Amino acid sequence: MHCTEINGTKIYYEVRPSRRARRLGLTVYAGGRLVVTVPARSKDNPEAFLKRHAGWVLVSLRRQSGKKQLPGGVKDYKQNRPLAHRLVSERIRHFNTFYKFTVGNVTIRNTRSRWGSCSRKGNLSFSYKLVHLSPELSDYIIVHELCHLSEFNHSAAFWQLVAKTIPRYKELRHSLRSFIH
Repeated sequence: MHCTEINGTKIYYEVRPSRRARRLGLTVYAGGRLVVTVPARSKDNPEAFLKRHAGWVLVSLRRQSGKKQLPGGVKDYKQNRPLAHRLVSERIRHFNTFYKFTVGNVTIRNTRSRWGSCSRKGNLSFSYKLVHLSPELSDYIIVHELCHLSEFNHSAAFWQLVAKTIPRYKELRHSLRSFIH
């Protein structure tokens, strides 16, 4: 663990060497854990890089400190994956009576940064952590990905599709940002 001072605030950070990284990177995790990723053969100074991005670091640390941490870990994943699959499958069936899209495979994963995704082949993938969200939020995520089967973008047409079954989608989308998964 390293420590530096930015604008009078002590900042603790980890330095993580990476063979795959091509340049220095910053990541702020839940609880304010800050990691500087450094390419394996880099001669760059991680502390200087951190200070060059001081504004972003301080804002990100402040933003992450107010977020709600969801349960996680391998045990939670194994326990809740079947439940998540049932939930997602049932809600897709429910909403697809309205949309009538062709759905490919549906998978449940232990994702770190995404709630869901849609492939060009029509396959949908979701984070098992949907089971830890309110029904409204999980429905929003499911409908969001379902609508990508028709509109593979975030255009006005896409949001109009979402709004047909989730009229409060803007509010739900905003409240989803307060969770870390």
